[in-house]
Amino acid sequence: MLYVKINEQGLPLERPITKRAMQERLPNVMLAEDPSDEILRTLGFACVPEADLPPRREGHATVLGIPEVDSNGKMVRTYEYIPYTEEGLEIRKNELRADRDKLLAASDWTQSADVQATMSPVQQQEWSEYRAALRNITEDFADPKLAVYPEVPSEDFAKVDTKDPKAKAKRTIQALFTEARQEGLSYQFPDGLTGNIQLRDPTDLVNLLGIAIRVILAKETSQEFSTSFRDAQNNTHALNASEALLLVLSAFNYMISLYERKWTSEAKIEANQADSAEAAWSE
Repeated sequence: MLYVKINEQGLPLERPITKRAMQERLPNVMLAEDPSDEILRTLGFACVPEADLPPRREGHATVLGIPEVDSNGKMVRTYEYIPYTEEGLEIRKNELRADRDKLLAASDWTQSADVQATMSPVQQQEWSEYRAALRNITEDFADPKLAVYPEVPSEDFAKVDTKDPKAKAKRTIQALFTEARQEGLSYQFPDGLTGNIQLRDPTDLVNLLGIAIRVILAKETSQEFSTSFRDAQNNTHALNASEALLLVLSAFNYMISLYERKWTSEAKIEANQADSAEAAWSE
């Protein structure tokens, strides 16, 4: 609860203060836990009722203003918008960065290979996007007070059986599969340069599929087709229709071969045809 100094007519004279601040102004008065309006008035103060905060305004701090008295004689809170100083805005950005860093650190455990191996592709994508949104939060929101934190993804992963050697080997195979997928396909482009085609998440595959669809549509409408493709090393390569289709087919064939390698390796472990996950993966 907040309180305000009033004049003889009961009109507010200043911004509201806390009960502790009011007590400091009245050192010789022992205030009750919840002083009545009559007692407050004899002391030259009045209670300021609670009220919802108004909508925030970007680049401004919302502060309490001098209360008003409405037509019914009721005390009403008011608010003012004060522009942030450049220094004040930087302080708030630093506070946002600190909060962001704590959340990133708290989710670091989700990035270990053994935990990633228990996640579905969708869960991996959700956690990747969550952490990316945290890293970008100071750039995405000019006013830290208006920043919207991303929703924390589900932690409902598959239970890991730490005693079953086959289950452990399959987790290792999943980790090797993920590592190979994240590395991508090493590809020699028509311009003679070699770079990696990124295949880390479903978005990469959707982008490749989009290129193929554009080639097909261009052929159907007898239009010229050309596009550019940026590899994992941030080099951009110009491609015509046939070159683009060859790139897409190579990438999808690589993904198919990765999945076949993963399934074959798991089958070898299940049938006791390999001494270790690494051996099953490399054969």
